[in-house]
Amino acid sequence: LHPWRPAIIFGFGLLHGLGFASVLTAYGLPDGAVLPALLGFNVGVELGQLLCIAVAFIIVVSAIRLSEDGKTNKTAAWVYMAIAVLVVPLAIIPVSAMGPDAVEAYLPLMFMVAALSGLCAASCAVERFETYRHMVAMPASIGIALIGAYWVVERVFL
Repeated sequence: LHPWRPAIIFGFGLLHGLGFASVLTAYGLPDGAVLPALLGFNVGVELGQLLCIAVAFIIVVSAIRLSEDGKTNKTAAWVYMAIAVLVVPLAIIPVSAMGPDAVEAYLPLMFMVAALSGLCAASCAVERFETYRHMVAMPASIGIALIGAYWVVERVFL
């Protein structure tokens, strides 16, 4: 652990908390039940984050293992591409039955699953050590940072 990481983590956590506090303020908190409302909201957010991490881990676990061996696996690459190109778009069909709001809510998640699967496909197709780090982890981290920067600009300046 680098000495600067706790400060970065603290800063992001503080911004994260302030963002959620502004959302709660906009919705209003029930009188006399501020603490249970905040705790319930926080637990829900944390469970949502754990679910996202679990889904991402399930997607990338094969690419991580192959990257450690430095070998290619064309079958895994094709499976990842099938997820990106076929499964994710087909998953939108049942979501669309829930209405346009559901599609709007789930579309960014579906895009991220497709993008992550595509990056994993590329990682599985290249024979080199640490392909996961170079072809999945770094681009995905840059994508997350760009989304975070967009949200900061949107919420602060727009």
